Amino acid sequence: MEKNLIISVITASILLILTACGGSDNELVLPLPEDIEEIEITNIQTDETAVLKSKEEISALINTLADNSKNTGKESVNDEPTNVEGYFWIAFLNKEGEPDPNVVFVYIKDDAYYLEQPYIGIWETDIETYDKIKGRFTKEE
Repeated sequence: MEKNLIISVITASILLILTACGGSDNELVLPLPEDIEEIEITNIQTDETAVLKSKEEISALINTLADNSKNTGKESVNDEPTNVEGYFWIAFLNKEGEPDPNVVFVYIKDDAYYLEQPYIGIWETDIETYDKIKGRFTKEE
């Protein structure tokens, strides 16, 4: 029984530390543009992927996400968004071709636009940011 109590206290302490670290600055956790080789944006509904490789596009997207996000105070408690019809998954690939640990999901829920990072937080964004991401998959006719 004492062993279970110790494990519970340690687990609670770790969760408290992780929560404090993850939400302390209320900002998205994004990589530096110069550390990223490319960004992959996947439309989960269609399974299409757009790839951004130019430094200008990479910097522009990271800056857009950072500048157009307002913390909702809501926690992210899943690996991906739930109860939404579809979303875009943004993966940052570093110079070694490995995924950066930071990913961002972009979606609409209850007529609002959101950015979500698993287990870090949920931010509200604007329609312009959502449309820039969605626009990567819009076919010109």
